[in-house]
Amino acid sequence: MIEHHTSRRARALKRDRDRSQNLRNRKKEKKAPSTHALNRAIAHTFMLELKAQRALGTKVADANISAQKVLSGALAYLTEGMHGANSYATQQVRNALVQRVARDAPKPDDD
Repeated sequence: MIEHHTSRRARALKRDRDRSQNLRNRKKEKKAPSTHALNRAIAHTFMLELKAQRALGTKVADANISAQKVLSGALAYLTEGMHGANSYATQQVRNALVQRVARDAPKPDDD
């Protein structure tokens, strides 16, 4: 009988699964938020700010939402355990937010 060998693609997918799981495990040990948790916290805080302005009669197009309020609100949301999971470590959340801003909204060159 011929023995079946796993394909190169199957081995690569297994390595990817293992690598991703190891990353999730390391983040969980450090109490660091995942990208999904960070995205959810930012979106949640943004919508709270928008809701507060809408309650005052502001149109969505005229809303002025502070990035500082959104980021500090996301930090509070993730560290106070209000997001439906365990709280994350404050310093880990702060680091994740700083890295996120540096990656997605980098400072323009001073040239």
